[in-house]
Amino acid sequence: LLIPILDALGSVRRAEGHAAEAETVYLRALKLLEKTDGDKSLSLIPHLKLLAGAYAALDRATDAEMQLLRALSIREKANGPNDLDLANDCAELGGFYLSQKRYAVAEPNFRRAIGIVERKLGPEDASLVPLLDSLSEVFIKQKIFPPAEPPLRRIVWIQERAVGPADVKLAPHLDKLALLLFAENRFPEAET
Repeated sequence: LLIPILDALGSVRRAEGHAAEAETVYLRALKLLEKTDGDKSLSLIPHLKLLAGAYAALDRATDAEMQLLRALSIREKANGPNDLDLANDCAELGGFYLSQKRYAVAEPNFRRAIGIVERKLGPEDASLVPLLDSLSEVFIKQKIFPPAEPPLRRIVWIQERAVGPADVKLAPHLDKLALLLFAENRFPEAET
């Protein structure tokens, strides 16, 4: 009963801009949970992610990374390497690295998440779209455009199959692809 209250309190403190106080509360909740459930329990994962968020808000990237890596490790040991929740953890870690401009470590995390989703749900599953978009961002942010194109084209391919070629949901993806082609001076392709 105390742990959800601590989580809520930590979230309120963080939302109020008091990340250091949120850290203290999250650490207390995590310690209590480790005592009751053990230090390798899946129940720790949401708490580790809350703590990582507090650390990120405090510009303590190394501490945030450690919590996210621990969460990923716990999930992989408990559920195996092909778990869809593990794909989410990989994507979250990749997003963290992307926000830190650590592109070399962001990319393999997004690729791993994509691989898991493809194996579990198939190559046309719509849940691949945000993962592919994040992968393309790894390259776009570095202004390395050629490797960003295949994930963007794949997003368009997936979305066309899911919603049809004329659906409005396809527009942002086509726009992003067109902007990429313009950046590469491939104007005729970008206009089509």
